[in-house]
Amino acid sequence: MLVPVSLLLTGRVAWHDRGWIDRRLVLQTVLPWMGAGAVAGLALSPRLGAAGLRTGFGALVLLLAARELWRLARAPAASAQANGEAVRRGWVGLAGLVHGIYACGGPLLVYALGRSGLDKRSLRATLCAIFFTLNSSISVVYACAGRLGPHEAVGVLALAPVVLLAFALGNALHHRVDERRFRVLVYTLLVGAGLRLLLT
Repeated sequence: MLVPVSLLLTGRVAWHDRGWIDRRLVLQTVLPWMGAGAVAGLALSPRLGAAGLRTGFGALVLLLAARELWRLARAPAASAQANGEAVRRGWVGLAGLVHGIYACGGPLLVYALGRSGLDKRSLRATLCAIFFTLNSSISVVYACAGRLGPHEAVGVLALAPVVLLAFALGNALHHRVDERRFRVLVYTLLVGAGLRLLLT
């Protein structure tokens, strides 16, 4: 149910801030490289030991996010350092690979685009546009496979007010938090995501 519920949030942000979406980054880097990585991940997943890979993925996300937090703590005035195009494509491709194996490439994609030089509004809008597209496709697949039916629809409707309230609160905070605090929050959430992957 969380996949279709997320469409309420990501769709709202992507539409409202559509003028801030970096379409060139999405079309020339994210879609082709993440797509290629996802295809490779789907092909490799039956041959790989899922538990070990999940632990390794969690450790990688944790280390990358912790490194960024350490950099921000040592240089309080530091802003995001943009990666070169080849490096960015590599991270996006790896995010796709992980997404193909686990359907969980979000943390690496956030890391990759977090170092793409986008300001906080563009970063949020671009990520929401990507996640809205991905989760729309996944929702269709779930529905065709019978995993989304009347019971799940009721659950989505029940969760919708909570999501919309959370969006209103988060949106208010987004406009009040400066660039540095925004990036600290992003990398702190990635640390949490890495820990969750390691501990579950």
